[in-house]
Parts: sequence; structure tokens; C-alpha cells
Amino acid sequence: MEQPIDTSELLQVFAADSPALGEILSGYNYRPQQEAMARAVAGTLARADQEGAPQSLLVEAGTGVGKTLAYLLPLLERAIQDNTRVVVSTETKSLQSQLLEKDLPIVQKLLGRRIKSEICLGASNYVCKRKLSKVMAEGSFGPEMAGRTDAFLDWESGSQAGLRSEYRGYASPAFWRKVTRDPDDCLGSRCPNYDISYYFLAREQWRQAQLLIVNHSLLASHFALEGRFLPEFSHLVIDEAHRFPEIFHGAFVNEFAFSEIQSLAQDAGRRGVDLSSLFEAFRDHLQNLIPLQRGTHVRRQTGLDFPGGHALRSGVVRAEQIVKLQLEEVKAQQELGFGEAPDAQGAGSEPARLQQSVEFIELQSMSQKLARLRALLDALLHGAGREAVFWLSRESGPAAEATSDRSSAASREASSGYWLHLAPLYPGRLFRDAFFSREMRATIFTSATLTTGPANHPEAFRYFGGEVGLIEAPARASDTVSEPGLPAAAADHPPGAGAPIPVPETLQLDSPFDYASRAILYLPPGMPDPAREEQRFHEAAAREIERLLLLSRGGAFVLFTSVRSLRAVQAYFQNAERRYAGEEGDEAAFEIFSQLDQGPAAALARFREHPRGALFGLATFWQGIDVPGDMLRLVILVRLPFRVPDEPLLAARMEREKSEGRDAFGGLQLPAATLSIKQGFGRLIRTATDRGMVAILDPRLQTKGYGKKILAVLPPARRLRAFPDVAAAFRKLFI
Repeated sequence: MEQPIDTSELLQVFAADSPALGEILSGYNYRPQQEAMARAVAGTLARADQEGAPQSLLVEAGTGVGKTLAYLLPLLERAIQDNTRVVVSTETKSLQSQLLEKDLPIVQKLLGRRIKSEICLGASNYVCKRKLSKVMAEGSFGPEMAGRTDAFLDWESGSQAGLRSEYRGYASPAFWRKVTRDPDDCLGSRCPNYDISYYFLAREQWRQAQLLIVNHSLLASHFALEGRFLPEFSHLVIDEAHRFPEIFHGAFVNEFAFSEIQSLAQDAGRRGVDLSSLFEAFRDHLQNLIPLQRGTHVRRQTGLDFPGGHALRSGVVRAEQIVKLQLEEVKAQQELGFGEAPDAQGAGSEPARLQQSVEFIELQSMSQKLARLRALLDALLHGAGREAVFWLSRESGPAAEATSDRSSAASREASSGYWLHLAPLYPGRLFRDAFFSREMRATIFTSATLTTGPANHPEAFRYFGGEVGLIEAPARASDTVSEPGLPAAAADHPPGAGAPIPVPETLQLDSPFDYASRAILYLPPGMPDPAREEQRFHEAAAREIERLLLLSRGGAFVLFTSVRSLRAVQAYFQNAERRYAGEEGDEAAFEIFSQLDQGPAAALARFREHPRGALFGLATFWQGIDVPGDMLRLVILVRLPFRVPDEPLLAARMEREKSEGRDAFGGLQLPAATLSIKQGFGRLIRTATDRGMVAILDPRLQTKGYGKKILAVLPPARRLRAFPDVAAAFRKLFI
């Protein structure tokens, strides 16, 4: 029998006088921040056991702290001691790989134990054997796969995991949709392939693991499905947590494209309910009432009372009733059929049982979709209420309208890319119900950017803590109101019902990196205000970017907040492109790779290959991208990343804050932008030897009162305003 682990002795590996990590990691240096974080995580986990109540910890750990080891060692020690399962959730695949391939082996050496771990992936990552067989039997694999299916079948027959990421040949997106698992079309244990299903074999491996590594989207879906996806776990670490509230909230949004409603109406017609004509009348009437240009949206909080809407809703209710009766009938047939002796043509035969199972799943999926559509129609007709937001949108391009393989080109054009959306107003309520009304014992949130105030400031964690329901905003009169049409977790319980909300522990740890000597923050003077003189700002920004790129000779991320800004600046460089080519035989001063021209993945790949590349990018590149070393020596943040104020969810939340006497800009817009700026700044320094400059061109950082608040939370880089000083300091960095 293995001896229990002494927690206090184990944590000594992070102490200044311990050689343990140095013996495993070459070049390891003691970091007091890492030791402090490890002890804080261990303390939270221990309190959860001792007090028998859920505990939480918010940790901002600057780049270079080594937070992964700091939480993974005490987390896995607790998993061993309690014989329980623990989960780590991340946003990026690179961190998932680092956890499994780099950090876990170190922790296993320190613990002297092997930890069974698994990376959990969503259902659509796995080939479904039944769907693949059906596609091949019907020949419905699509013309683009002609001559390519044999290679795919050869790979699948030898695959152990059936994972989409493992296939190295060509398979079109449409083909993958046809042959990968769809939860709405899965027979589960009724499937004849259940015992050899890639997905269900993977889930069995998850049940046997002590450590599960998941991504934020999968974890959010698990909670949105009321805990039906992952096996039970008791302790959770959410790394890269700054983005988690938004991703979590998104899992609870109810939305339908018109083309999806059209397909659902056609399916209902095959069940004996004519919804197609009702939908066509609804669509035409609604588009006349609320005409939308492509790429636009409109929010409605009050109901829109019109006959076509009520007629469609009545038809949906009727369809729900009929589908419910058909479900009960199929269920009765299954119970009778399974009890009979198998017969080639009888109810107990394998084909009959399979057909009954397919029928049951299709009806069940239709029932759920009809219920979701009814909730959307209720919000449209009667209003979303105070705790939800309803809006209509129209997608910007015809390609986006092809949301269903079963829709013809004509029907897709008829649907015109309209969508209906219904979202809960505040994510914190969802968090409280999901995290603290179940058997969760401890939850750790950590990131390099969680705070929006200076160190040890009492309000530093308020924004993030409020988004995850752990730090309460002033009470709202409507907090006890239950609204129709929301997911169960959002509507069934008022905030605070059930288990009490745990008061979180907080810890703010700065980076051990020497920003003062290795990083420059450039704030150019005299730039036009982009909110007042956008065209002049773009012209001035383009000239400033030009001289910065000539100084750095590429090696730069130029990060924008909108497609319009990127296009405006990029046009300047396209018109002057020959200026950067250099003399004949010389290398160009820099070469621009634009996300708009090449897509984010291709633009990043080309940038990594070019020592003088300048990547023009959007939100994709503000966070989660690591380019260590001198390949990235300049980061330019063109504008402050304030969210578009008419974004439906943000606009509704800001209106609510104002109506209740709170500062909507300071409580919502400013902290969200601050976290994004910290993330953008963080692209520059990823290791102790990195060096370079961050330039923020937006003058509001210097002219507005809130600019001082943002500057106060940025890393302590050397701040310069005069370009000659900047040029001299930058060159000196690279001598």
C-alpha cells in the first residue's frame, strides 16, 4: 500500500532552499510568486475538505510565475489523497499539450505516483461508425470526396481513437459533418456500434482517469447540459480564466437561424404538422416589420405582436404535442419489440430495433428543438423580460446562410440569413447555479489578467469576480424574478438559492520578469482622437506604424479592434508598398501579412517563417498567441479595445446598470477593455529573455481620466513619448 503524501512537505519543493525542481528542470530559478500560489491553491483545497462547503480562489499570476506547476502539484496531491477526479480547463490547445507532455511528468516525479490523465474533446471530434457506414452505403459523401474515400476508410479501419485531428489526408468540412458524431443524432447505448464507438470508448477512459484536461467550451457545455457530459469531479482549475465567463455565458444562449427553422418545419411536416407555410408567412411578415441589412442586428425588449408570429407559435405547440405522443408510441414499441425473439422481419429483429432507435432519437431531438423555438417565439411576441436579452440579426454573407445541408440554394436565399437570439443578461447567476449547487468542492480561477485595479486594491478583482458570480454587485430589485424562456440554470432559482455563495480568496502576483530593463512602452503624443476624428486618426496611425516598422525592421504584431480600421491602415501600406522593398538585392525592411487577406492561421504561419514580418491582426491575436524570442520584438495596439456599444448583450447590460444608478462605462466597458489591453501587452514578453516595445497609439490613454487607471495596471515597462528617445532606447535593447 502506498504511503499518504505529506502536503506541507510536498510544497517545500517550491521553497528557495529546495533542490527538487532544479534537479528535474534544467535552468530552474526560484520564484517566490510560484511558491505563494502553490500554497494558496493547497489552502483552498484543504479548506473545502475541512469546512464541507464549496471554496473558490481567484489568482492573477503574471507571465513567468509558473502557475501551471503551482496549481497542478497541489491539485493532483488532493486527487490522490481523496481518491477523486479533478479537472483542468484551458482555452488553448498549446496549454493542454504543455500540461500533458511537460508539466504532468514533472508532477508525477515529485509525487512518486503515476496519474492517469485524459484530454477530453467534444463529440464532433470523433468519427461515428454508424454515420460513416450510412454515408458510404448511400454514396452521399459528396463529389469533392470522389477518389478520396478509400484513403479515409483505410485510416479509419486502423485508427484507435477515430479523432478528426489524427487524419492527415484531405476530407472536406461537409464530409466531416456527415461522418462525425452529432449529439442530436446519436443512438447511445441503442447503437449497434456502441461497444466499439470511438466516442464512448473515450468516455470510458475519462471515467477511469484522475485528471481530465478540457477546453472552456466543453466545460461550459457540460454545465449547460446540467452535468451530463463529463464524469463527476470535485475540484476544478480554470486556467486562462479571463475568457471563461464569455464562453460559459455563450453556452446558455438560445439561437435559431431561419434556415434551421425551415428545416425543422420540413421535419415537422413529415410528422403530420404543416409548419412550412406558417414559417413562410412568419418570415415574410417579420422581415417586413424589421428589415435588416446584411451584417446588422436589432434588439427588442418589448414584444412584437403580429398574427404570423402567433400562428407559428400555435403550430409549434401543436407539433410538440404530436411529437410527444409519437415518442411515447415508439417507446412502447421498443419495449414490446425487445421482449420478442429475433425474427428476420419481426419487431424484435436487429433492423427493426435499429430503426426504432433512430426514430426515437429523431423525435427526441425534434422535441428539444421545438421547445427552444417556442421559447424564442415567446420572447419575440411577449418580450424577453428583465433577466434576458432578445435580438434578431442578419449574417453578412450568403455562405453563412448555409446552416443546413438539407436546405436547397433557393430555400437558403429565402431565409436571408436571419437569426433569432435569446440570452441571459448576467453570467454570474449562471455560474452560481452551475458551480455551487452541485458537488463542487473547490474552484480555482487563474490567468495572467484577472484584475482591473492596482495590486492590493480592494476593487481589483471586482469585475471578474462579478462575472463569475462570486463578488456581488449591489442588489437588483429583479434578482428574485424568474423569467420565461431562459435555460433552467438561469431561470429556476433566484441568485443565492441553495448553497451559499462562497466568498472567494484572492491573490495578485506580479511577473518575475524585468520589464523595466527589457520592455519599452511608447505613447506617441498628438494623435487625433479616434472617437471624434476617425479618418485623421487612421492616417496618423498609419504613418506612426510605418516609422515603427522601419525602426524594428518587422518582427511586429499590429493589432486592430475592427475590420474597418485594419482596412484603412492596410490601404496606406498597399499604396506605398514599393518604399519598403529596399535597393536591388537588399532585403525588404518588412513584409506585411494581413489576417484579412490570408486568414489568421496562414498569416501567423507566414509571420513565424519571416524574420521581418509584420502581422496585421484582429481580436484573434490579442491573446493566446505565443511567439517567444526576437521574432516578436514590437507590439502595436492601434486603438483601445472598447466593445461596440450597440452589441445587443452589452447594450442591454449597460442600460440596466444606468437604470439602477451605476456607472455602466466604468463597471462594464472599462474593465473589459483593461483586461484586453493587458492581454495585448502580454504578447511581447513571454520568457525571461524576451525584449522589445509595446506602442499604444490611441491618445485617450493619455487624455482621458480613465487612461491613468489603465496605465496603472500595465507591466512596469519604461515609458517614453518622444520618438527619438524611443528609437535610441529600442536600438540599445538589441545591441
